[in-house]
Amino acid sequence: MKGDKGKRISRRDFLAVSSAAAAGGVVGGLVAGGLAGYFVGQSVAGPARTETVTKTTTVGGVTVTTTAVQTQTVTRTVGGLEDAPRKIKIGATVSETGILTASVGLLGKAYKAAERLINQAGGIYVEEYGRRLPVEIIYYDDKSDPATTERFYTRLATEDQVDIMIGPFTAVNAIPASAIAERFGVPHIDGAAAEKPIFNKKWVVGCLDLVEKWLTAYFEMVDWYKENKRYKIETVAFANSDEPFGNEVTDYGIKLAEARGISVVGVEKYTFDTTDFTPIITKFKAVDPDVIIMTDPVGILQAVFWKQAFELGLRPRDFHPAFGLLKAVRDAMGPQLSDGITSDDWVPPELPYESDLGKRFYEKVQAAAGYKHDEYPWQTIHYVCLEIALKAVQVAGSLDKEKIRDALYRMRITTIGGLWHAARPPDEFAGRGTILPVPIQYIGGVKRVLWPPELATGEWVYPAPWAR
Repeated sequence: MKGDKGKRISRRDFLAVSSAAAAGGVVGGLVAGGLAGYFVGQSVAGPARTETVTKTTTVGGVTVTTTAVQTQTVTRTVGGLEDAPRKIKIGATVSETGILTASVGLLGKAYKAAERLINQAGGIYVEEYGRRLPVEIIYYDDKSDPATTERFYTRLATEDQVDIMIGPFTAVNAIPASAIAERFGVPHIDGAAAEKPIFNKKWVVGCLDLVEKWLTAYFEMVDWYKENKRYKIETVAFANSDEPFGNEVTDYGIKLAEARGISVVGVEKYTFDTTDFTPIITKFKAVDPDVIIMTDPVGILQAVFWKQAFELGLRPRDFHPAFGLLKAVRDAMGPQLSDGITSDDWVPPELPYESDLGKRFYEKVQAAAGYKHDEYPWQTIHYVCLEIALKAVQVAGSLDKEKIRDALYRMRITTIGGLWHAARPPDEFAGRGTILPVPIQYIGGVKRVLWPPELATGEWVYPAPWAR
């Protein structure tokens, strides 16, 4: 991670800054920690009123006339949200149906729960209007389909005329959505996608850093455990869906492995309609990799692979399914096969960060929408996008789209996922965010954060229980 002038910020410095914000510090001139950062401005100062006062008095039989200019600032109390001149309109799509439902199926309910709770708290203060405005989140079911996604983002931009957009789940939908935002000039925050084609646009920023970096912390952890715990990790094999997300994570993962002297002994690709992984499993069994890393945005396919691998006797020392955190994936594996897997968590609640729309507020959103983070962790990424969107409106002090876009590029704020800002030109992928996942492992059905050391809640068990 780099600062404004290209100076590298260490992970420890990052944690220090974010922890200070968690305690109510200031990041980039913005106070973090507590709902007050959003819900301010109930009483507002109106324009100064100037008047001339003439006074006549008689002193010792002489009449004296004096003139004075008085200036008074009138403070008024704004009305309730019901008489607001307009709403802050945020647009999105959600995969409530289709193959991506297991990952973000309750995101629409989360959006509407957040909308209701924000408005119950009094809305968001916007300086241009001198008062709080209600929030309206408009979303549609994209059916996990790129063409449907494109049609609905076009509707959000043209018919609904939203002020700001939050991107859909995964690359196949997020890439066309970002193109629509660029075409119609609507500020757009990419959510759980972050592929390269999304960025280097005028109107688009991302919550996450490039998705290809997904495995960065995992391989940092591998380095440390090899050196300090003498873990024997010499070979790795990759399997991924043949689409932008899977390909980018695997391609970069290969570079990370080879840079550490770990031999890549297999790279296999599959399609979303794959139900029989026997050919891939047979190849992997022949080379017996220490680690198998599997990546696709469906998630359930990773469970299908793992069950078939066990039946065919494939036993790597670590299995790292990218979506192994999802409850649906672990349930499909069953308790025996899911116990000991490693995976990655985006914005786990164990992180020590706080923000304006903070952890307690998000707990209320989850309770109202009927889920917990570990069941739908990618939905938490979109909650962070909502944090960023509302802060951009507040920093802009306006609902003018260009001012909101400029605010997105100027802001440096703390979210529940940590310090966030958008990379600026001439960065090759201008707009990309800063948030990356952390490795986790389930032991005895309990999740452990494994890395970095400052955040770890447990040690990495390697080899996994089923590999011994």
